[in-house]
Amino acid sequence: MLALNIRPRGARGNVLRHGRSSALRAFVLLPLLGGAACTLLNSLDGYSRAAPSPREDASDVEASTCTLALPPEPPKDAGGRNIGPLYFAVNRFVFSIQSSAKDSGLPPEKSGYDQDGRCTCPVDEGSCLQPLPVTRTVCDRPNGIDNQMADFFEEVLNSAALATGLAKALDPNAYVTSGLTSLMFKLEDWDGTANDSTVTLVVNGSGPLEFSSLPRDGGAVGKAPYLTASAFIPAFDGNDRWSVVVPPAPTTSAAYVRDGILVTRERIKLALGPTEFPIDYGALTAKISNTDGRYTLSDGILTGRVSALSFLTSLQGIDDPTAPGSHLCEGKSAVYAALKTTLCALVDLAETPFGAPATLPCASISAGIGFTATQIEAGSRYTPPKGSELPCGANYTPTGCQP
Repeated sequence: MLALNIRPRGARGNVLRHGRSSALRAFVLLPLLGGAACTLLNSLDGYSRAAPSPREDASDVEASTCTLALPPEPPKDAGGRNIGPLYFAVNRFVFSIQSSAKDSGLPPEKSGYDQDGRCTCPVDEGSCLQPLPVTRTVCDRPNGIDNQMADFFEEVLNSAALATGLAKALDPNAYVTSGLTSLMFKLEDWDGTANDSTVTLVVNGSGPLEFSSLPRDGGAVGKAPYLTASAFIPAFDGNDRWSVVVPPAPTTSAAYVRDGILVTRERIKLALGPTEFPIDYGALTAKISNTDGRYTLSDGILTGRVSALSFLTSLQGIDDPTAPGSHLCEGKSAVYAALKTTLCALVDLAETPFGAPATLPCASISAGIGFTATQIEAGSRYTPPKGSELPCGANYTPTGCQP
């Protein structure tokens, strides 16, 4: 299922480089095979500052001209009469970053927000210490935007060794378009204007699609843990009716609308099909539009940091494509080992509040997930059937990225 949990935005860290005081963090596609380790220049055993290595598209900006990309600030307008609750469901997630204008991914300059108060590469050092062996240097995108998770998904889904069995499992769009599950938003206390400082956003996972104008006419029906196949596929025309997953209870958070942009600076817990992991100290933004009486959310971004340990633990919900009947468990799956190597090469944030000292280990990976959403009707409550919730064992905890 897809779900979101919310708490105020805070910190984030970034990879410390060695050499010069103004070091570089390169946003590169993470290879499954590592390179040479860098020199150990800090007092923490097993961690190192990565060598400066600017990405090709990093502009030569000076510290004085680097403007951090941040969510809009709240408006002064208190808002007027509430137009009533509006319900939305995500119809498309976007994980990739454009490498050319023809790509369908997020433009680099709109692929997230800064999460650590730094323009790492070419202006600042990173804000945390990378685990050894350091196999690459990671840099921010324009204006300090942090989004290494995009590179993780792109590398995995473009790997001939991994994509065959994992493409659908790691792609939430496969679950959305098949009517299995989506991410739902309930917008309350909004007066319908471009600026309203007192909006409430309720976020919840959905169960299967209950009704749409497109009945399923044969064809393959996808599957996901704890979810029942739908007799419909979404039309995304404003009339889809999605069931609401309970438990857990939906998360309600304070939000606002500034110049037509919905904003909440909260903690996010995101479940994408068989995987579930928190996105901490982040923000959600989206443009609200009204066309012929139907509202949409476009240019949406979910940002924050994902704990490497939480993400690796969540992989147990995915079937091992090389061993039928098995799951991605540490010590039992070569696919898991490859995914861990890939992920741990990209951790760029500490699990600490905003502005944390750059002496803590990088234990999280930055995320910026794009989305669009259409207006829907909220259906009945849906309680997922019970299944094997802990395939790797009740006490399973992987080792994470620490040495």
